Amino acid sequence: MRTERDDTSTDLENGRAAIQERGIFERANLPITLKFEDVVYKIKVQKPGGSGMSLTKGGNTVEKVILKGITGIVRPGEILAMLGPSGSGKTTLLTAIGGRLGGGRLEGRVMYNGRPFLNSLKRATGFVTQDDIMYPHLTVAETLMYTALLRLPKTLSKPEKSDMNHLQDKIGLLFFYSAFWGFFPMFNAIFTFPQERSMLDKERSSGMYRLSSYFLARIVGDLPMELILPTIFLTITYWMSGMHPDLVTFLRTLLTLLYSVLVAQGVGLAIGALVMDQRSATTLGSVVMLSFLLAGGYYVQKVPQFIAWIRYISISHYTYKLLLGSQFDLHSTYPCKTDPTGLCLVGEYPAVREVGLSGQAVAAIALGVMFIGYRLIAYLALMRIGVAKR
Repeated sequence: MRTERDDTSTDLENGRAAIQERGIFERANLPITLKFEDVVYKIKVQKPGGSGMSLTKGGNTVEKVILKGITGIVRPGEILAMLGPSGSGKTTLLTAIGGRLGGGRLEGRVMYNGRPFLNSLKRATGFVTQDDIMYPHLTVAETLMYTALLRLPKTLSKPEKSDMNHLQDKIGLLFFYSAFWGFFPMFNAIFTFPQERSMLDKERSSGMYRLSSYFLARIVGDLPMELILPTIFLTITYWMSGMHPDLVTFLRTLLTLLYSVLVAQGVGLAIGALVMDQRSATTLGSVVMLSFLLAGGYYVQKVPQFIAWIRYISISHYTYKLLLGSQFDLHSTYPCKTDPTGLCLVGEYPAVREVGLSGQAVAAIALGVMFIGYRLIAYLALMRIGVAKR
């Protein structure tokens, strides 16, 4: 015979079980408001000329104030940047509010959601020191595994933690492909036309050749090295990093990478032809590519609306989408605790959800438009070189 107390007890147990079953990403999204008021930090230092051997209290030491009355607040979804010259106490303040100061005397209040900092909160927060320390005898994979076993929830089994690390590694490597092989060919192409401006001006003025002939020769002449290097790089890293061990998938990934290299080369050609100054073109290229990376969907999942449009012209965004599509489909899964089946869709993983696995054809077409468009811009910009002014 079940009593009301039995039902209440069962409900409580089910409630606790439901809380324990929450996935790591739901816990990671717990909003935290950090507030610090009148933070003061003092340390004892040796007096100038003192030997530091005095037995009297404070005999040869003086108290030095490092932080004095610092107050601030960081709300969920915000990024707080601390600016200041070297030695102004930026690192000390971050270490203080992170609960990792050793020695000295700390005063004031540091509150997380209105409560004092507790040691249990350290497991739910990340803190990267100015000079991070890692075990030199561990590989990158072993370091990630070691951290995961210690920090991920105990409700996740060891195989689930390994699978989650592996998934994150694969996604991170795919985005690295799009980032590195976006920067490298772009910067190579930026210097193409500015370096030859004087010669181009002279030879076009004398009518030695058509601009179209020069333009095609420069583009085609650079293709072998532009395509060989990423091919070698991908061939080595693909099979070492646990990507999908299938020749067709590898070739699809390779073609996507080479496609993006050609588009990035077009960006560099356009910037170089428009600016025609190496230093200015390099600066502009860095700003453009960094903007593309931020809007790519990996580093920042929720891009502010006023700059969200950048993703639609971002090489990194479309390349990242195509690379994800080469490894996963709409039905790909990974082990998790948030679903009754024990499997979650890769498309719902935070670093994938914002970009999405659908729309592969649209991404390929968008890169094709950029491939032609940037080269057309470069050609039109070169038409002003070597033309006699009237």
